[in-house]
Amino acid sequence: MPSVRRARYSVLAIVAVALAYAAPVSGLGWNQGSHYALVESLDRGTARIDRFRWQTGDVAWVHGHFYSAKAPGLALATVPAYATLEATGATQLIAQRTATAWKAARVTIWALHLWTVVLPALILLLLVRWVAERVETGTGTATALTLGLGTLVLPFATVFFSHVLSACLGFAAFVLLWRERMRARSLAPPLAAGVLVGLAITVEYSLAIVGVALAGYALVGRAGAGRRALAYAGGAVLGVVPLLLYNRIAFGSIRHVSYADAVSRPGRSGHAELGANSTGFFGVGLPSPRVAAELLFASRGILTLAPVIAMSLAGLVVLYRRGWRAEAITISFVAVAFLVFNAGYFLPFGGWVPGPRLLVPALPFVAVPLAAAYRRCPGCTLALAAASVAMLVTATATLPLLPNDDTSRWASLVQHGTFQDTVASFGGAAHGWLAAVPFLIPVAAALVFGVLAAPRLTIERRDAWTALSLLLVWGLVASTLPRVGHAPGRGAIVMIGCAAGIGALAVAAMVFATPRVMSVETAPPVGQA
Repeated sequence: MPSVRRARYSVLAIVAVALAYAAPVSGLGWNQGSHYALVESLDRGTARIDRFRWQTGDVAWVHGHFYSAKAPGLALATVPAYATLEATGATQLIAQRTATAWKAARVTIWALHLWTVVLPALILLLLVRWVAERVETGTGTATALTLGLGTLVLPFATVFFSHVLSACLGFAAFVLLWRERMRARSLAPPLAAGVLVGLAITVEYSLAIVGVALAGYALVGRAGAGRRALAYAGGAVLGVVPLLLYNRIAFGSIRHVSYADAVSRPGRSGHAELGANSTGFFGVGLPSPRVAAELLFASRGILTLAPVIAMSLAGLVVLYRRGWRAEAITISFVAVAFLVFNAGYFLPFGGWVPGPRLLVPALPFVAVPLAAAYRRCPGCTLALAAASVAMLVTATATLPLLPNDDTSRWASLVQHGTFQDTVASFGGAAHGWLAAVPFLIPVAAALVFGVLAAPRLTIERRDAWTALSLLLVWGLVASTLPRVGHAPGRGAIVMIGCAAGIGALAVAAMVFATPRVMSVETAPPVGQA
């Protein structure tokens, strides 16, 4: 009965996270506007977005017309939801109830993101929970919540960007192959995984990295490699068919992608200068070590915002030593390959965003080793997870689409009680604390349910002291690291200090709670390679 009760709390915790994702109503930036313009155009039977050009600057100019500069997958997946809103008169009602077309677009985008962002995010967390439970029984909920609230998945699950949907598809392919390694061997999982990878590439071109990694994972150490390779490759071809058809219809060739003619400088004409992605291979050149350091340690760096990711390294070592070698190598490849790719991109952080958004599809893979880290060194993992949640919740509640590198703005907005719009703003809640309630309450509920779902761990004194030391090191590095990117301001340093304090309190709460050793049945090593 206790295990059944914990399972219920686990599901409630993940559902609460999804409700938190659904609460914010973000601004209409170029990225969201580009996807939305393509949705509106496709619903009207064309890929040209001339009519909706005002919504975005992320455009391509081809044969005298404007097109979205984004991969079409997110828009293609959203068209049915948009058509439903149109058929039911919801879009017309939104237009009537809002003062401007810009505000109407914001509300409509919010409604659409429930289908193609929030729902995939919920599925993604459930998949991560499933895998984590196979790695270390009892850690699935903690691992899923850490990914959902303590990494960049949190802010990007609240906006109409393609990263969460592509991450869900890519990781789902990984789960299919993982499950097939644990059970009966069949060609169906490689085929289905290939389809999911192809669809992920249709949503976001960089998911080809995951496709390569999973090709190796599907074949290495497996019997019938030739047949499995054909099944996987055939599935991938089927998955990219929507992309190829879109390219053929929109640009006249299946090989012509939207990035090829992206506008670099709009000017008065809207296409004064082309070539936004002309350097290297569609904007990707040789990786820069300095840029890689910025992606990790700058004020918006991924380890600055989510230090818990560092614990994945320890978890990977545990996975490898326990026999999950193919899995550990695949996860390592995905993480390193995305970092290298991003370090070579001409716009590494990707514009007005809280952190390096191009790394988001790698995060569910990186989260898997946290299951082992929670078991082996719970104090350290919990401390850094709590600090990560504090950082990302603050960023998401205030201004996730940050216009520059000044993360001090998040602390300043909290100090002045100013938050981004949420569903409460529909009722006139403006931008004060009342507006943040629909977001903060589900976050708090998710954490409470997560505690109730997790079997209790005993933190040894040495682990506790190590956790406090790691928090101190992270705080010092994040606050004073030599000028990598934009140096953190006073507000950012205060926010980092508060997050470190929250991490210390989380460890103290576990240390002084009534300890009971968690009984864990370790999943048997499989899939050695």
